[in-house]
Amino acid sequence: MVLCMYRNIKVSIAVLQTAAVILVNNIRILVIPFISFAFIAAFISGWAYCFGYLCSCANIVQPTDGSQLKTINFDGVEEVKWQIAVWIFGLFWGIELLVALFQYVIIVGVCCWYFTSSHDSRGSFSVSKGFWWSLRYNFGSLCFGSFLLAVIWMIRIVFEYIEKKTKAMMGDNAAAKCIVTSVRCCLDCFHRFVKFLNENAYIQVALHGDNFCGSAMNAFSLAVKHSGSFFVTNGIGSLIAFLGKMAISVSNVLVAFIMMKEI
Repeated sequence: MVLCMYRNIKVSIAVLQTAAVILVNNIRILVIPFISFAFIAAFISGWAYCFGYLCSCANIVQPTDGSQLKTINFDGVEEVKWQIAVWIFGLFWGIELLVALFQYVIIVGVCCWYFTSSHDSRGSFSVSKGFWWSLRYNFGSLCFGSFLLAVIWMIRIVFEYIEKKTKAMMGDNAAAKCIVTSVRCCLDCFHRFVKFLNENAYIQVALHGDNFCGSAMNAFSLAVKHSGSFFVTNGIGSLIAFLGKMAISVSNVLVAFIMMKEI
């Protein structure tokens, strides 16, 4: 048991060291999250603009107290309700697809660097190749993976809507609250599992060029076979990410305190 844990820790440290080497040798990888944020922000802005026009197709209720604040009534416009539901689903699908696209770009760049790196050369990290591969070869797999996450988002939203509507009926019923909390927890765990599986499936897609379902099965088998290494690596990675967030938060508070004190 101790030897197995030691081996898993050693493998995890080697993985993190390799990730650090990739980051140092390819510092432009830090630009990809900013580009991803810009694309997602532009998509959400366009979506909100069109969503406003869609909501205006319903009944606009004029206020009776002289206020300029109008309300929207969806009674009698069932087709608009369905269009809004589809539009909301499209929001989650589009965001998850953009996230998957930029994850795939990083995965392709890291794979290309890893298999072309040697003691004599630094390796080839190509961002453009990731975009080309995603659109030319594996766009369907990215769409399907993001579609699954969008479906889970909609299920969670519907569940929260039903829970809100039935909250008054449940009252202080402890059994009902326990069931609602358990279902919410199960949905959250399932969402995290599918998200983890998608990320590892995209790696298999980039490495072997297989479809999403086959890559997901291979990724799941690999995760089960090396569950200890995955657990330790994700644990250490989460700890480093937490320390980074704490360092950023503390530094921001410190800088803000110094600026307020000096001003």
